[in-house]
Amino acid sequence: MKNIVAYGYSPKHTELLYSLCNVLPTNKITLIGPKDFLDSTISRYKGIFDFDAVVLPRQTKEVGLIKRFIARGQISYLLRGVKADILVTSNELAPASIILSKAGTCKEIIVLDEGDFDVIFAKEGVLSRYKWASQFKKIISGVSGRFRDQRITGVVTESVVAMKMMPGKILPVISKGYIRNIVLGGNSVIIITSPLSENQNSKYGGQELDILNNLIQCNRSFNFFLRQHYRENNNKYQSLFDNFNCSVLEDCINLPISDLNIEATYAVGFHSSALSSRGLDVEKKFSLSAMVDSAHSRSVLSSLSDKYELLTDVKLPPSNPT
Repeated sequence: MKNIVAYGYSPKHTELLYSLCNVLPTNKITLIGPKDFLDSTISRYKGIFDFDAVVLPRQTKEVGLIKRFIARGQISYLLRGVKADILVTSNELAPASIILSKAGTCKEIIVLDEGDFDVIFAKEGVLSRYKWASQFKKIISGVSGRFRDQRITGVVTESVVAMKMMPGKILPVISKGYIRNIVLGGNSVIIITSPLSENQNSKYGGQELDILNNLIQCNRSFNFFLRQHYRENNNKYQSLFDNFNCSVLEDCINLPISDLNIEATYAVGFHSSALSSRGLDVEKKFSLSAMVDSAHSRSVLSSLSDKYELLTDVKLPPSNPT
């Protein structure tokens, strides 16, 4: 029996594992990642996959540079006895993935795309901080970049860039099906937030709050429903609810966006992969990233324009239902 190890950290990665049900040679998987990811994934696939679990500290930017540095040593220690014949990873360049892929047992790698490879390649090709990080990882660990490993046999993705780079290795995204249907009614807008400030991708701290507040106040005829990113503080957007036409999407706080079918007039966000969810049944999807005007947002506008309509003004167009 082959040892299969799967690394992830977001609700989207939980969803994408379902696409591998008929691909993996066994349903026995060692699941690694933050505790909330492990708990939700194990709960969702009870009876489909048989999981062992290794809890890793979170490595995303909002935890801070010092904690992330300390976490790297912890990850090495926690993975010391984990061997992967097949590595399923949501990020080839994450410390956990590098450690496992460098082990002599690793013969095959499958990559899960959260839905934003097009955005990732756009920003990594332009922004100096990503270029320096890539060079640093290459020097320290010998990793030469995304999709460069010859052991990659499959990529679960809908990314145009990935399809061009890895023809013949694309695995289709298969959905388990929606758990809940939500109808928001006429003149409704679902807001998909992004941790821009936490990831240092905004022009100044809290910029996304200002943009969203202006959007809500300038469109009084619309009712806005906030769907918050799972890595943002619960109280981050509390001030927006002072507006009479804005409320939190109460029915699905603890469910990943991939489990929801939401009917609304519009969907609005920045560049979160959740904005591309098939379950958003709307007339149009708008990105606000053009209003951010940070180096990061400018680097991804071209790839975003292929998916969404870019708003340069906070006034939404009138609804035009068909």
